[in-house]
Amino acid sequence: MIIIESLIRKYLFNYSRNFDSHDFKDITHIAYSPYMHYFITEKNNQDILSQIKKSTQLLNETTIIKISDMKETFQ
Repeated sequence: MIIIESLIRKYLFNYSRNFDSHDFKDITHIAYSPYMHYFITEKNNQDILSQIKKSTQLLNETTIIKISDMKETFQ
């Protein structure tokens, strides 16, 4: 379900976006998010997952963290 939600938000809600070679890796990565307590990802995926978290219960137990926030925390 999380894959479908992320694809809808990434492509159907954003008509100008084209599928690129990195997107398959992103989708595979996102698929694990409901099974983790902390999920670290890039900003674009963090935005999408945050939207999903607000509108569904798929990520109730998951804290979503941007990579850039991790860098700031450990500097």
